[in-house]
Amino acid sequence: MQSEFLKRCYKSDLQYQVHYVSGRNVNSAYSEQLHYDTNLTVAYFKKANGNIKIEGNSYDLMSGDIIILNYNELHCVDIQSEFCERITIYLDESIYRNYSEPVNDLLRIFYKRKRGERNLIPASVVRANGIDVLIEDIRACSAQQDPVSELVAFGQITELLRRLNQTAAQQLESEIAICSNDPIVDQVIKYVSLHFAEDITCDSIAGQVHLSKYYLGRLFKDVVGISLWNYIINRRLLNFNDLIRQNYSIEEACSKVGFRNYSNFYRLYKKRMGISPQEFKRSVIKNTAS
Repeated sequence: MQSEFLKRCYKSDLQYQVHYVSGRNVNSAYSEQLHYDTNLTVAYFKKANGNIKIEGNSYDLMSGDIIILNYNELHCVDIQSEFCERITIYLDESIYRNYSEPVNDLLRIFYKRKRGERNLIPASVVRANGIDVLIEDIRACSAQQDPVSELVAFGQITELLRRLNQTAAQQLESEIAICSNDPIVDQVIKYVSLHFAEDITCDSIAGQVHLSKYYLGRLFKDVVGISLWNYIINRRLLNFNDLIRQNYSIEEACSKVGFRNYSNFYRLYKKRMGISPQEFKRSVIKNTAS
């Protein structure tokens, strides 16, 4: 069956993009594999039912929910409803680089979370704070595609981040429960986060949780969406990117995230990231200088 959905993408020179997807059979617009976005993401599921897996945590999606994603959070979306409408705002991490620290701190909703935690803002909270209306306004302004409308949308995005940070703080204070991880998979992900730079193997991790390698492998893939070894590789590559952003050299970052053989690292990086490590470092330097 062919896709029956509409997709519109609006890109601004002000370091943001707005994507709109609507229609039937929308699942074909999503990657079936666990993946990551290269930008900071605010995804408003205006009409949808389904599930999203983020770093081993599983969230049920309902119409009106918002998902927040950092650029290094591995995730996989499964839309189960026949019809879906989604507005996604992608922000470059340098969007507020030329502004004062209090403005740049608006991005803390992406950075000041543990991976896979507090990604969901429920529809009831979204509506109560007028975030749904604000996102619709951002889409409408972006669709105009003229300089004044782009600037208006930029201001609305700034207000959106202010409200998202405010609601995230309210959620934390109220201790709103979000779907919990499988406890074993959660333990494994935490272990990988602490030891990914070491010579860990699927066998050694299975020993840590007192399970057979084969049982743990099936369990991990069912919950997370990819094999445990692929998760370890992806985690190392994403942490390599983080170190490059912190101005480490390619050789230093490669060693610090657990790759002992540079040629193997280079091959894996280019295959999974789509660019070479050198190209990524040049893009980071360019964004820093701009």
